Amino acid sequence: MLFNAEKLNELLAFKPEEISKEAALKVQLLSFYRYIFQEQPCGGCANSIVNYYSKLKAEGMAKLLLKVERDFDFKDNICIQVKFGAKDHYTNHNLTNDIAIEILKFNPKRIKLFKRFPANWEQLILEEKTTEKVEEKQKVIQEEKPVVKKVDPKKVIIRNPIMINEGGLKKTTVTRKRKK
Repeated sequence: MLFNAEKLNELLAFKPEEISKEAALKVQLLSFYRYIFQEQPCGGCANSIVNYYSKLKAEGMAKLLLKVERDFDFKDNICIQVKFGAKDHYTNHNLTNDIAIEILKFNPKRIKLFKRFPANWEQLILEEKTTEKVEEKQKVIQEEKPVVKKVDPKKVIIRNPIMINEGGLKKTTVTRKRKK
């Protein structure tokens, strides 16, 4: 079955009662639900059909578009975790652009697992890393509190001062202590 926005709109044009009465529509609704939400639906009772219909109507289109209009596709039979031991596994059924970028950010050599990817994928993961580093630095700067200490000038020790001479910068190894 081909999953696209047009077919989902056609399906959601029916009322839930009509879908639960017609077997072909019921199968189509359950297939869309399974594809979009990665859950195994139970089509046994009319209440479950109404619940699946409501969830598809509320959230289905946005999630479907994330899956259908992505730039990355795994090769056949690929199932991967971002990190070893992570609880989430990804296949072509639940892959989005954001997840693919996260996978490649963790290990760029995993590009060989994809059969389709944008030409600028390296730039995409670098942009993600750069924005994360900037956000981390901004957070650290906001959390830092200035430390003000009073220093006794008599106890100052100067180690490895840099002296400017006519020939340019020179590093000296003079250490001096002030006398009490």
